Amino acid sequence: MCALNSATDGNPTPQQLSFLGCWDDQKGEDWESNAHHCASAGMLDFSKISACAKGDDGNKLLKAAADTFVEKFPDRPCGGIFGVPHIEINGKTQANPPTYKGLLSNLCATGIKAAACKDTDVVV
Repeated sequence: MCALNSATDGNPTPQQLSFLGCWDDQKGEDWESNAHHCASAGMLDFSKISACAKGDDGNKLLKAAADTFVEKFPDRPCGGIFGVPHIEINGKTQANPPTYKGLLSNLCATGIKAAACKDTDVVV
């Protein structure tokens, strides 16, 4: 959360995505070494990330993220098991785990015009 919050570019999304892409590839438990490496990948200031993570700001960001999650998904208990990715079609949560056929049927039922929605067999 501290790394994502430290993105200062006018459009922070590329910096955030670069950091996350790097973070997902990291091995080991040394968060500080991993964060330092990934800060470089995202062109982020590691000193800001480190200060945030070691101080009150990191805890505040985690609390805000947890509160937002509970607000958005009130039926999902914290620490509980739920599916990733969480898929919704027009605000309706899809089965977990979703099936290709089920998702396709629900998407087509929205009225979209797609070749996959025609009454022909789809080979995947």
